[in-house]
Amino acid sequence: MPDQSIHPTASLEDIDVANILIPIDGSLSALGAVKQVIKNSAFQPQPTTVRLLNVQPVFSKHITRFLREREVHAFQTDRAERALAGAVGMLQQAGLPYSVHVRRGRIVEAILACCSETRCDRIVMGTAPKHALARWLQGSIINTVIARAHVPVEVVSTGEETLLDRIGVPVSIGAGLMVLVALSD
Repeated sequence: MPDQSIHPTASLEDIDVANILIPIDGSLSALGAVKQVIKNSAFQPQPTTVRLLNVQPVFSKHITRFLREREVHAFQTDRAERALAGAVGMLQQAGLPYSVHVRRGRIVEAILACCSETRCDRIVMGTAPKHALARWLQGSIINTVIARAHVPVEVVSTGEETLLDRIGVPVSIGAGLMVLVALSD
């Protein structure tokens, strides 16, 4: 699935532009990153251009053997458009130039490749607060991007912890400790 440019940007070679990549998955956290970039653009000494990236997963061969390539493409295009709609609307309303990129594949690799290909100066990613144990257990796309990116990565924390993060993880830890104490007796 090639990159799709919805809003063409002016030639960037002639002017100094803050070129920012924002991965968009349709979550409130991703929209929080867009909101932060819009807010910060007013304080930038140079114009800001935003690259929105949506990454669609590659389906397994077990699924694709029952579907035609154009059906998979149509499904992924629809999902990408829905995920990107809120971010696109926010950038249009703010009047910031942007382009939209849709890729298929692994998320981290797609983010890093798009960043390199579009010569972004920075990656801005949104995240919801999570309990440290939940972050450790789930692994983190953000941590991997930070470790592998050759440009600064800004992480914008938005929203609140989920009920599972606030209550479920500490309760699970407590229950696990109680089991260990009971087994040690």
